[in-house]
Amino acid sequence: MVGKAVKATLLILLLSVAQTGFTFEGDYVWDQRFKTTLAKATSGKAKDQYTLGEMYLNGRGTPQEPAEALDWFLKAAKQGHIKAAHKAGHLYLIGQGTARSLPDALNWLHRAAEADYAPAQYELGQFYASDEMGNRENSLALIWLGRAKKNGYPPAEAAFAALVRRMVQAQKDNAESPQ
Repeated sequence: MVGKAVKATLLILLLSVAQTGFTFEGDYVWDQRFKTTLAKATSGKAKDQYTLGEMYLNGRGTPQEPAEALDWFLKAAKQGHIKAAHKAGHLYLIGQGTARSLPDALNWLHRAAEADYAPAQYELGQFYASDEMGNRENSLALIWLGRAKKNGYPPAEAAFAALVRRMVQAQKDNAESPQ
């Protein structure tokens, strides 16, 4: 009886030590990947700059630093990297790593959306469907959500349908209200 308890305890101890080893190994791998990506990104390739931005944004191989991520996304976006333009626009829109700036957000989101990047089209559609600018721009929201939907972006389908329902209901409410 004591033998089974000792074996079980040893097994648990062995598994916990092994798990700790895997955690450190994963940290080492991310640290090495970060160093390699940093060296590549400083050489000026947009793809590596975007990847480095992602690493800073998510804290992979480095502490999480949204401002640093934005800097690398902007470097890549200025070279035409569409995903980087979307990420830069998103960070400006929510004010992460920088002060919130709607003009900068819309600039970068439009660049990515016009390049047919569905997540940016969706985000623009959601932005225009909101009251962020003081009033909704339903026609622009429908255009961008429709493009994202056409590109097969699943969240856009539901958002497009919800916006149409909301617009139809608003029209019904206006028709029924006495003037």
